[in-house]
Amino acid sequence: MTKRVGKSKRVKIRQSAGILMYDNSRGNGDDLCVLIVHPGGPLFANKNEGYWSIPKGEFHSGEDAFDAALREFEEETGMVPVRKSVYLPLGMIIQKGGKVVHAWAVEGLWSEDRMLRSNTFKMEWPPSSGVWMDVPEIDRAEMAPVSRARTLLKNSQLPFIDRLQVLLSAGNA
Repeated sequence: MTKRVGKSKRVKIRQSAGILMYDNSRGNGDDLCVLIVHPGGPLFANKNEGYWSIPKGEFHSGEDAFDAALREFEEETGMVPVRKSVYLPLGMIIQKGGKVVHAWAVEGLWSEDRMLRSNTFKMEWPPSSGVWMDVPEIDRAEMAPVSRARTLLKNSQLPFIDRLQVLLSAGNA
């Protein structure tokens, strides 16, 4: 996706897609839990509230957003999403830096003792040191009650929780 800026300059808009897995097995909307993830690496090691995200990742022009969401969920968590599950469209949001994020919700379970298997990327650390390290994209995952998720999640992604709660209360799941 591109956006025209001024008369002739085009800027590529970065897009991500993700899956918000939820557990509503208690049947009470107040007990709704959602899977959120913490970014890995030294930049985020001491950052907590407001830095978590739904499992998501960038996709490229021409790639289907839903397919990218499924792929990124698996790459970031190590859990293979079931394609035949019921996925609830949560729409899109625009993050602070301008990235467009598309999301879907799916019911599922994430046990606290489950091993997180995230893909990695190379990062120079400290910056300009010439020392490169492999860093996991995600270093923690938590199936958190909505009240806790709201304090940990990036503010721009909170509408995904709001939309999920509306869909669940309307009986759409």
